[in-house]
Formats: sequence, C-alpha cells, structure tokens
Amino acid sequence: MLEKLEVVDELFESWREPLGEAWGPYRGHVYRMLNFSLELLSTEGESLKSYGEGEEWIDILGIAAAFHDVGIWLDDTWDYLAPSRVHAADYLKEQGKEDWTEAVELIIEWHHKQTRYRGPHEILVENFRRGDLIDVSLGVIRFGIPRATTKEIQKAFANLGFHMMLVKGLGVYGLKHPWKPLPMFRA
Repeated sequence: MLEKLEVVDELFESWREPLGEAWGPYRGHVYRMLNFSLELLSTEGESLKSYGEGEEWIDILGIAAAFHDVGIWLDDTWDYLAPSRVHAADYLKEQGKEDWTEAVELIIEWHHKQTRYRGPHEILVENFRRGDLIDVSLGVIRFGIPRATTKEIQKAFANLGFHMMLVKGLGVYGLKHPWKPLPMFRA
C-alpha cells in the first residue's frame, strides 16, 4: 500500500488553506483511489514501461489523482473537469513535466466515464477511472480487488465525511442547475 507520495503531499500542503474543511476528506479520497488504481495496475508490468524508467507512472497517477477533483474547491464549481485539467497543466509546466500533460489531462477528463475508456494512455486512464469508482462506490464495485484489500485501504485513509460532502454539494448543484448535467454524466 502506498501511504505517502511526495508530489501528492506537497500539493496538499500548498492547498491546505484553499481546501479548508475539505482538505482531509479530499486527501483521503485521493490516497484511497490512488491505491485502488495501483492495485489494478499491479498486473500490468511491461505495459507501464512506456512511461519511462522506473516508476514515473506512479507520479503521473499521483499528480492526476491530486488534481482530478480539485476544481471543486479551487474554482468553487461542480463543473470542475476543465478547471482541474488547467490547474494540472499549469503545475506540470511549472515543474518542467510538460511531457506528462496529455496523460494527466486525459485521466482527469475521463475519470467519470461510464464505460471503458479506450484511447491514448488507456492503461492509466482506465485503471484510474476504475480506482475512482471503487472509492466513490465505497468499495461495493471492486473490479476484482479482494474485499479485504479494499477494507485495508479504506481503514488506512479515513473517509472523514468525503462521501457526505459530495452528496450535499452535488445536491445543491442539481437544484441550482437542473438542466445542466453533472460532469460525471457527460462523459
């Protein structure tokens, strides 16, 4: 289990104030879904070598995970996919990692896709999508990950009200924008 990823922790430290009360719940979600994604990717081995030497792909996933929903809080919007992609692209440019931008933006753009993702960076995008769905479903959907593993990850990274925060926020959005579907229903 991945308990700490430097790039994720650095981003969350910089977001402590803007995320406010959402800091702990969102950080827990990021680490849970990142760990679920890594579990799903654990059998891919050779396929991941296209992302560079060693395990750079873990940092790519970590950056995508940190940014994937952050527009909710940094831009105060539930139509957050585009703002989250922009924040991620700006960050990657600042870090001199522009070559990761396409993968990170695709991961963010398609993480709510209701069916299998097929296209560029498929292995990362699809397993990230599944990892997010495992967490959002509270582990009801597991894509073959043993229940004991999902429970272990959930125990390591407390929910802290993340799902209730989503339900409340999405409910308010739905009332204010009844004719504009939520991002997860547009993909």
